[in-house]
Amino acid sequence: MGKLYDLIQAHIDAQPYEVSERQVARAIGVTQTTLSNWREPKRLIAKEHLLAISRVTGVPYLRVLDALLDDIGYLTENSPAPSERRGSA
Repeated sequence: MGKLYDLIQAHIDAQPYEVSERQVARAIGVTQTTLSNWREPKRLIAKEHLLAISRVTGVPYLRVLDALLDDIGYLTENSPAPSERRGSA
């Protein structure tokens, strides 16, 4: 699995009650098939879905975005850390 789906799975595992992938997909606003495809994403995902993943899982948006960018190969060993990419402003 990719890092993005690891965040989603950690959310599912952390619930005190059983949560299905279908329920999480519905909360994010996508189909279960789409959510399953994010196990190993090949391209960018719509910003609205990344924001929904952040909201549903409680993971900061930049961490969600970094996980996706890493999964699809946009980050390299030499990529700056998230705090460095946002600049000092």
